[in-house]
Amino acid sequence: MDLIQSQVLYTQFNLLLYCYKGTITEDKYEQNIRKIINYGHTIGHANEFASQGKLLHGEFAIGKVLANMLAKEHRINILSYENRIRNVLLKYEQPIEIPEPVNIQDVLKYLKYDKKVFKHEINFIFIQEFVKHKFNTTNIKMDMIKKNTC
Repeated sequence: MDLIQSQVLYTQFNLLLYCYKGTITEDKYEQNIRKIINYGHTIGHANEFASQGKLLHGEFAIGKVLANMLAKEHRINILSYENRIRNVLLKYEQPIEIPEPVNIQDVLKYLKYDKKVFKHEINFIFIQEFVKHKFNTTNIKMDMIKKNTC
């Protein structure tokens, strides 16, 4: 990575932190816009724990791809973002699949401990429109995730 690429990434990272902080300050109790930050993190955190430290915090890229797969399987409207997100993640060499030796059963085991699980359903965030910050929260039964993911 050259100096210019380094500076661009540094600037993007700082901008992201600024936006993230503003979103958290604006919506302290996750009632509205802050929910969008959870997009991809629900499955991402389960991946992180299942990997026993081999994946980075939240490993959000894998989580976003898997969340998009769930949305598609449950006929939740995510427009054309699935392929666009996958292509951007690939361009920046982000992981988009659960790496071996992580087992999907282990991911599902950790998923059930997420704070968004209530009565065997988990609340997922799905993006509908990025620019307008439109998103959809949907409860999906844990056994439907197992059926469709394994």
